[in-house]
Amino acid sequence: MNEDPAARSHLEEVIRHARTEGPLDDLCALIEKVHETNRKRHEPKLGDDALSFGIQCHRNILQLAPAHIGNMQEVEVSGSQTLEISFASKVWHLSKVTSRTATWSPHQISWDSSEVRLRAARANTRLYWPSEETLFASLPPDDLSLYNTKPQALHYLHLAWQGLDEDGIRIFAGFPRVGSSPWLAVVELTTGRGGTGGLPLPGDVSPTSSPDHDAMAEPTVAVKRRRPAGQEEAPHSGAGS
Repeated sequence: MNEDPAARSHLEEVIRHARTEGPLDDLCALIEKVHETNRKRHEPKLGDDALSFGIQCHRNILQLAPAHIGNMQEVEVSGSQTLEISFASKVWHLSKVTSRTATWSPHQISWDSSEVRLRAARANTRLYWPSEETLFASLPPDDLSLYNTKPQALHYLHLAWQGLDEDGIRIFAGFPRVGSSPWLAVVELTTGRGGTGGLPLPGDVSPTSSPDHDAMAEPTVAVKRRRPAGQEEAPHSGAGS
């Protein structure tokens, strides 16, 4: 897939800085630890499935990230449903890929299932117009002066991670955009590792058909009050009792 050379060069600079001076390596280690821990305790016989696994990993990372990387210099961690990490004038968002096969490509990702991700992709598209002689520059806007042609203007990055059927994880980082390609530039940070494991369900899942774990509210549990014999029991939300 075509990428913008200037955006790719800037992406590599941002990643190097986030690894040497920022939270990126620690965040990747946290993702791997959460995935491995949940994989080991995954129990299909008790009703666990791909959906519960994805939600569990998402919630664990969301809860653990502030303590894991939030105390690092110049790092701010926020978000009650979508993890947002601010570092060195950039904002990173995180999502789990539903596909579990190594043949999945980051160019298959869609931002449409999440308002947060879509807003970030749109913002990058408004902030920066790619350099000449690239796929993205083939149809320039009517007024190019309204756009910044330096990739340093890009504000949002996205970290997409994937748990593999073969065990291990893959993590991709890039500048999201809207249009014919979901990325201005994207790189693979990890390549997984050999072994056995992964989720028990066979097959692959289309990224666009999966639920958006970032946008899902915490589930409410219906609780029944015990009533005297002869009276009906009425369910009510546990959150209000």
